[in-house]
Formats: sequence, structure tokens, C-alpha cells
Amino acid sequence: KEDFSVMTIGANGVKQYGNLSSAILAGVEANASMNILRSLNLSSANTYTKDTDHDGRALPLIAPFKTVNHLNYQLKKFVVDLNGIFSAAQSHVNTTLYGERKSQSYTILNTDIGYVFQFNKIAISLNIGLENMLNERYYDHTDIMKIPRVGRNLITHLTIAF
Repeated sequence: KEDFSVMTIGANGVKQYGNLSSAILAGVEANASMNILRSLNLSSANTYTKDTDHDGRALPLIAPFKTVNHLNYQLKKFVVDLNGIFSAAQSHVNTTLYGERKSQSYTILNTDIGYVFQFNKIAISLNIGLENMLNERYYDHTDIMKIPRVGRNLITHLTIAF
């Protein structure tokens, strides 16, 4: 192996990538949307990937099943969105060859409220959102070093279209 020096103080080493002679990846993505009522919409986006390298071992950085679901209510210029994200645990990993660790499942809930103000040909959209409402401690399987993502947080958006 080649000797590399770390680029970050305290790092345990350097990731090195290389090509495999062959691998099998199979995945599916399913999206659905339906209007429950005239102003109420439910949508769902779902992804899953199955993988193996040329020797039947798990490949690194392959996300587990994930679903993102939105319940959206719109009345004239007022919009409310409630969404939930679920990611399954990833236990199909190869710790010895690729150094990857298993990851836990998580569920987070987010909400967003917005209103559009119209002034002649200028539209101003103001949104306020609360992400990770239940303050879940989580990380995605593909997050390097499994550092937890941000907890409960408040987001504001101001968009001006002219």
C-alpha cells in the first residue's frame, strides 16, 4: 500500500477509491401523488438499492430503503406542508474490506408554513419551517464518520420573484 499523509488533524487515515472488476447494483424508485381533497395533496417518494461486488460482498456507501412523504395543504396564497422521512437501518455492509459500519434507522418530521404576498408584478413568498421537530439524533448511512445531523431547527425562506 502507498503511504498517504492525513489532511485533517486527528484523522485516522485517508480513504482510497479504486475500480472493481465487476459489481451488481439493482434498485427501484417509486413515486406517487394524489389529491385527497381539492386543497390537500399526499405524495411519497421511495428508493431502494441492492448491491454486491464481484465476490458477493456488500458495496460501500449504498443507502438503505428510504421514503419521503409529504402532506400538503394549499388555500389560495397560504401553504402548509408536513413531511416525514424514514430511512431503514443498513446492515448489509462489509466492515473488514471496505471499513463500513452499520447504521440505525431513523424517522424525522418536518413542517413548513408559507404565504405569498402579491404586489403588482412582484411576488414575495415567506416560509417558516421547523425541521426535525422531535429532535431525533440521526445520520444518513452515506454520511462519512456517522456524525449526527442537526437537531430541531427553525428555517425561514424569503423569495422575491419579479
